[in-house]
Amino acid sequence: MSPNDLLERCGFVHDPACAENETTGAGPGRRMTFEPAWGREDASITLVIEPRDGRDFHEATVHGVTGGPFVFGTYNPTDLAVLAVALQNTLCEGGDGPSEARMSGPAGPVTNPFAKEDGSWNSVLGADRRRHLDHPAGRWGLAYHRFRDELAARFMGRPAEARAIEYLAAAGFAEVEGGLKLVSLPMRSFEHEDAAVRDEALTFTVVDADKGGVPTDGTRLFEVRSSSEADGIMDIVYRAGDVRDVLAFVDACNNAVIANHGYQAPERTSFAHEWSGMAIHNPFGEASYGDWNVVEQGDGRIVVADPWTVWGFEYIAWRDERASDVLAARAQPQDGTAPRP
Repeated sequence: MSPNDLLERCGFVHDPACAENETTGAGPGRRMTFEPAWGREDASITLVIEPRDGRDFHEATVHGVTGGPFVFGTYNPTDLAVLAVALQNTLCEGGDGPSEARMSGPAGPVTNPFAKEDGSWNSVLGADRRRHLDHPAGRWGLAYHRFRDELAARFMGRPAEARAIEYLAAAGFAEVEGGLKLVSLPMRSFEHEDAAVRDEALTFTVVDADKGGVPTDGTRLFEVRSSSEADGIMDIVYRAGDVRDVLAFVDACNNAVIANHGYQAPERTSFAHEWSGMAIHNPFGEASYGDWNVVEQGDGRIVVADPWTVWGFEYIAWRDERASDVLAARAQPQDGTAPRP
């Protein structure tokens, strides 16, 4: 995974105005923004990436926090994973977060490695009249380096356990003309519902997003589409670089149908999100736990955003575990809330 991929996994989003710079490397620098999903709306991190001494130098500015804004510079993008998590932790009620998002310090868990003992951000006033954050390694040493590397690994996820096609086959996808297809009956197990509800079907198709047609183990980007027979329901599309996100998308769509009928989704297709304190049944939804997180719309379909931009490494950990379970079960389409275990 490239440094750019890691930053995206951490929730940094590219500035559209710098799209050309992303491709050519020209211009004043690449720009990205991190906006925490919870907490103060004015809190954010703006990031400028510029070549310096033959390497990419990352200058981040933390906005919307007491005493700020603060500037932090690093050549190592994994430091920015810690910075993003630290900001989210400080914005949570009680200044806490998941145990995996807190560093182990000599006196106990540390929610913000960039802070002093009193909780204020550890900064100094520079010659440029900006407040610069001290590098956490200066205070925490090896403990910080260990936490930083472990956190980056959480955002990158576990290595795949099988080939992409094996994951899709285990989920019940079968080859048809032009791609792979799966038909799901999310409401089938609700025997007290009438036949029309129990027979409500979702059709999933997966193609190679770059080349079209049936995806292969060499596919770099998968496009999965969910189509419903119900009137007025737009198709939902997601483009995934990791096939395990395709499996998570199927779960999310099935869960959405179940929720629309007033029922709670199965526990196995949901995960607990400690930052928000919610059980997440649709990680492709917005942080407000409402509608789909749409990034593009038109021609009878919506395109949804990457789940980790909202739910972070907690989504990635669940996705990997869920995909592992699907792979192990090798389930075929069957009556039930989903065509997989």
